[in-house]
Amino acid sequence: MVTRLLTFSFKFFFKIVGFLFAITVSGVLFDKITVLTGALSVGIGLGLQNVINNFVSGIILIFEKPFNIGDYIELANKKGKVLDISIRSSKMLTPQASRVIIPNGDLLSGRLVNYTQKNSSLKNELIFKVNIETDLELLKKLINEVVDQADEIIKTAPRQILFNAITIDSVELKVLVCISSVLC
Repeated sequence: MVTRLLTFSFKFFFKIVGFLFAITVSGVLFDKITVLTGALSVGIGLGLQNVINNFVSGIILIFEKPFNIGDYIELANKKGKVLDISIRSSKMLTPQASRVIIPNGDLLSGRLVNYTQKNSSLKNELIFKVNIETDLELLKKLINEVVDQADEIIKTAPRQILFNAITIDSVELKVLVCISSVLC
C-alpha cells in the first residue's frame, strides 16, 4: 500500500515537472499558465466543495457519534431509523419503508433530533376518539389490556391515559406509552 502510494506520488511529480519543462521549451509564458491554473483551481475547488464538506462531515460524525446505527432520528421533517453511516453519506429507513440517503454535510448543518441516543425506547402516543356515551372506565380497562398484550410496548415504563379533547358527541383519549422498537 505504501509502495503504491510512493510510486504514484513520484510518477505524478515527474509528470508535472515534465509538463512544466515542455511548456518552458515551447516558449509559452508562465504568467498565462499561472492564470489558467488559478482559474482551473477555483473551478475545481467550487466543484468539489460539497464532496469535501460531506467527507469532512463524515469524519466528524464517526468521531463525535451524535447518533448510532439503529437510532431513530429526525432531520428536515424526515424521521427514520439509521441503517448506515459512511464517510460521504448516511442511510435512513423511514416508517413508510423508504430508504433515504442523507449527505453527511446536511446531518451536521441541519437541526438533527435523536430520539433514542440516551434511551433504548421511544415515547409514542395513541389517539382514541369514541362516542360521548362510551363507558370510559371500561374503555380504559380495554386499552390497558391491549397495551399489556402488545410486544413492542415496554410494560415496566409508566403509561398515561389522558383526556385530549371533548366535543358535543365525542371524547378523545390520548394514550402515552414507551415502545422498544421504532420500526419493523
